[in-house]
Amino acid sequence: MKPTNEPAIFRWTADHAIGVRHIDEERHGLFILAERTHQAMLEGKGKAALEDLLAQLAGYACQAFAHEEQLMEQVQYPGLQEHRREHEELRAAVGALQDRCAAGEATMTIEVALFLSRWLTRHTGASDRQIRDHMETAAGHLSMTPVSRQEHREVESGYSYSGLSDNLGSDIAA
Repeated sequence: MKPTNEPAIFRWTADHAIGVRHIDEERHGLFILAERTHQAMLEGKGKAALEDLLAQLAGYACQAFAHEEQLMEQVQYPGLQEHRREHEELRAAVGALQDRCAAGEATMTIEVALFLSRWLTRHTGASDRQIRDHMETAAGHLSMTPVSRQEHREVESGYSYSGLSDNLGSDIAA
């Protein structure tokens, strides 16, 4: 996909990181996927890209959420059950969107972009920060070392999520 002159609206920053490299890299991949949706819409290709975008989002939700939930178990995160419920809500919503797309309802690209925007804001901006806060509080009890702010910047500036297909073009710089 050829980048447009429009600025990216889904931008990964170090503020979205929780401090565990593989979790942060996977989460950054979701921002890339969301921005690809936005760019496809701007280029008038949203409808054509929708099925692939939803398939990638469903794959992301299965793999990355499983990793995040394992981390929450490891650090004995007290909000694990509520967080899992939020993940299940996203999985169910993506499944419903896939069903609608498969049934031929292709005028839902804007709806998908708005859904991703709301979910990223609410979940990554609030719920995932609670994991980070818990990890910082419990840091003395962790068997893992959270990544440094410098490593956050490296993830922020140079990450390429290999789990996303190239059908939509190169990664959007976040």
